Amino acid sequence: MAGYSWQVKAYLVSKGKSSDEADIILDDLDQVLLEDKGSGVYIKNWNVSGVDKPTDTELSALDSTATGYENLKITYGQRITDYPIYGDQFDLLYHCIEADSELKTKFASFYNAIKAVKDANPKS
Repeated sequence: MAGYSWQVKAYLVSKGKSSDEADIILDDLDQVLLEDKGSGVYIKNWNVSGVDKPTDTELSALDSTATGYENLKITYGQRITDYPIYGDQFDLLYHCIEADSELKTKFASFYNAIKAVKDANPKS
């Protein structure tokens, strides 16, 4: 089962909205004392222009879509951590350009800017 916030995001998408267009506050009843409300996450504040606050039934109906979004985020999040750091990526790109005279011409601004820094700060 997808997390509640992912169900809310799936609901917004189903209504043609994004989370950027929404002012929503979720709260956790386990963290506050409320009589006869049960426990779990709920929508504390819903301010989305032209879209009614979803019911729990509407959110549950979108669970498989929400699970897909959640899994995509997890996969993409892992992908981000697997990339080399930006400095290493730029260094790889620089060396590819350096090895190809045509690329040196096409990407002269990038190549010359990086080369100037490398020349001014040689490796020891």
